[in-house]
Amino acid sequence: MWPATGLYAEIWIVPNLLQRTGLERADPRGGKGKLVKEENSMTLTDPIADMLTRIRNACKAKHKKVDIPSSSIKKEIARILMNNKFISNFVEVEDSRQNLLRVFLKYDQNNRSYITGLMRMSKPGLRIYVQKEDLNKFGRVLGIVIVSTSKGIMTHQEAKSAGVGGEAICRVW
Repeated sequence: MWPATGLYAEIWIVPNLLQRTGLERADPRGGKGKLVKEENSMTLTDPIADMLTRIRNACKAKHKKVDIPSSSIKKEIARILMNNKFISNFVEVEDSRQNLLRVFLKYDQNNRSYITGLMRMSKPGLRIYVQKEDLNKFGRVLGIVIVSTSKGIMTHQEAKSAGVGGEAICRVW
């Protein structure tokens, strides 16, 4: 290689060495030095917030159904949403990795969703607990508040009549 004319003698023009043609070599480390897995896995710190976000996005996009990774607490939340007529139905679908919870959304004749809003109340970084005396404050809010109590997951009205408090999971209106 020759130094470029008109430039300092220390600077050399180097051909493009990044382009390679021919056979690809095998990884000499055998894939052990990779920092990121190439699998399609994702860890969630807050799966309930993920469920609420999936439902919220599906309602905005006017989807008829939405698939959510299933768990027992998510099934109870879907049951409460169905009993309070926010969704039409839900079923658990068998999957090879994790069962899916298929939630069928409900719309009126003007194609507006029955779910206007979903808000996560208690989060992993900030838990919000409600005593049974404070459940009266939720009577004035629009929609329902889903509460996780010692007697199971229920709405704030059911928790008030059962005389128990608990963790305020989310608010639906």
